[in-house]
Amino acid sequence: MKNSSSDSIILATAKVWVRDSSGNYKLGKALLVSCSQVNFIRNEFSQKLRLSRSKQNIEIQCIVTGFKLPLTFCITTHIAYQPDPEIDISSWNIPANESLDAWLEKLWKLEEVATAADPWTREQHSCERLYLNTVSRNSCGRIVVRLPLKDDPSCLGDSYVTALRRFHAQGRRFEKLPLLKAHYIEFMDEYKGLRNMSVVENPKVNEPHYYIPQHCVLKPTSTTTKLRVVFDASCRTTTQKSLNDLQIVGPTLQAELFILLLRFRLYRYALTADIIKMYRQVVMHEDDRKYQYILWRSSPTEEVSTYQLNTVTYGMASAPYLAIRSK
Repeated sequence: MKNSSSDSIILATAKVWVRDSSGNYKLGKALLVSCSQVNFIRNEFSQKLRLSRSKQNIEIQCIVTGFKLPLTFCITTHIAYQPDPEIDISSWNIPANESLDAWLEKLWKLEEVATAADPWTREQHSCERLYLNTVSRNSCGRIVVRLPLKDDPSCLGDSYVTALRRFHAQGRRFEKLPLLKAHYIEFMDEYKGLRNMSVVENPKVNEPHYYIPQHCVLKPTSTTTKLRVVFDASCRTTTQKSLNDLQIVGPTLQAELFILLLRFRLYRYALTADIIKMYRQVVMHEDDRKYQYILWRSSPTEEVSTYQLNTVTYGMASAPYLAIRSK
C-alpha cells in the first residue's frame, strides 16, 4: 500500500503492475473498496492494455509477495472523481457561537475510551493521610485510631440537653415494654463488661465535646443480635452542627457488590465469615473519646451518668472507613 501525505485521499489506493495482452506489465493505480462486488477498469487504461471488449480473466500480480489473482472487470468511463481538498460547510446548520472544531472535539470525547481516573476525592485522600499519620497500636496489640475531623470541633454547641431529653423519652417507652427494657439493659451491660464504654467521673464539658443520643432497634427475626443500640451522631447541637457534620466520611474500601457476585462465579467453593462486633474491635484514641459521651443508667433509682465509648461507634460518619481500614 502506498503511503501518502495528501489530506485529500479518502479511500485506500495502491500502485500495481498489470499485465497487458502482450505479456508486458503496465503501471496502474487501484482503488480498494472493500464493499465492492464488481471490479471496474477505466476505458483508457483498458485500451492501453489492449484488452478485447469481452469478459476475460486478467491476472494482477503483487510485486512484493508474488500473489496472483484472476479477476473479471466491467469497463467504465470513470471510476471516481478526485475529492475537493476544501469542503464547503456554509450550508451546514452549525450554531454561530460554536466552531466545527468544538463539535468534532465533542464527537471524539463520545467515542473516547474512558481512562481509569482517580476514584478518590481530595477530602478522601486527606482522610487516608490522617489515618496513616495517627494510627497506632496499644499495649494489647489493638489498633487505635483518631476521628478524621475536617472542621474545628469548637463549633459544636450544647448537646447534653437533647441527649438527656431523648434518654428520658426512651425510659418512658421502657415502662410500657418491660421485655424491651430487659434486652436493652443486657446489651448495655455487655457493652460495659467488654470495656467498650466506661463511666466518666469528670466530663470535659469546658472543652469541645459531644453527647450522642441513643435509641434501640429490635429485630426479633435476627439470629445473632435481636436488639441493637443505635448512636445518633447526626443529632444537631445548639449551633446546628452535629458530630457527623465535622467528620470526613472516608473513601469506600470494600469491593463493589457486582465484583463480589462475579467472584462467586469464578470458583467452585465460596467461604463467608463475619467479624463479631467488628467496629468495637478498633479502639478510639483517648483524646477523641470526649466526642463519644453518652448518658446511661441501669435503673430509674440511679443517677444518670456520663459514659464514654472507647471504640469505634456505629452511627458515626467515619465508622465504616475506620473499621474496614483497620481490619
